[in-house]
Amino acid sequence: MERKLKEVEVEEVISTVNSYSQGYNPRILYTLVDKNTSLRLFEKENGECVNPAPGTCVDSGLVEVAGEEKFDFFLIPHKATVATARPVHYNVIYNSTGVKKKDIE
Repeated sequence: MERKLKEVEVEEVISTVNSYSQGYNPRILYTLVDKNTSLRLFEKENGECVNPAPGTCVDSGLVEVAGEEKFDFFLIPHKATVATARPVHYNVIYNSTGVKKKDIE
């Protein structure tokens, strides 16, 4: 699906944006955001499993990394007070901004 999106949708967006005026070539960051993941993350603290803190980013082990232009990561967006933390999955499929992965995360 991701490859199809990049081949069709992202290329169409780039083409449309570039057609606004001659010489207009903005930088584009195209990210897919999935809030409905079934993944749950836990952190071990003093021998107990607890929810990770807000802002926790998982960018290795569970994700694909293909350089600075295409990568994905999970981020804990808020403090979970009931049940388990639900991370949000961010999948950067196109990045022509020059902004580094660590800065985006």
